[in-house]
Amino acid sequence: MPHEMKFNEADGIVEVTYDGHMNLEERGKGLEELCALYSHMRPLRILLDVRELKMDLTLDEQKIWGEHFAGHPKLTYACAAILHKESHNPNVFIDTFAFNKGYRIAQFSDDKDARDWLKKER
Repeated sequence: MPHEMKFNEADGIVEVTYDGHMNLEERGKGLEELCALYSHMRPLRILLDVRELKMDLTLDEQKIWGEHFAGHPKLTYACAAILHKESHNPNVFIDTFAFNKGYRIAQFSDDKDARDWLKKER
């Protein structure tokens, strides 16, 4: 499975972990699963772990995905902390496109820092 999703009741954060390669279709299915399960939460706090993601989307696909994610109507009350390796964020272009569209998103290489930021977001 290219992603795992779970709700951490202790801190109210939805944890999504990407592992390996994920094409646009797989990302779309994951997003719809996330929305179906958690879009009712206000705010929806998402910890997106991309430390093991292997990015093979083209730059155009990354732009499409970042803008789609940022503009999704069920994610209006969401914010996302992107957890990546200190030396590399495979999701950097997607994150940039989403941020430029006004999505509340921040980059972290430390799990605790990411969770602390999410807990402060409203």
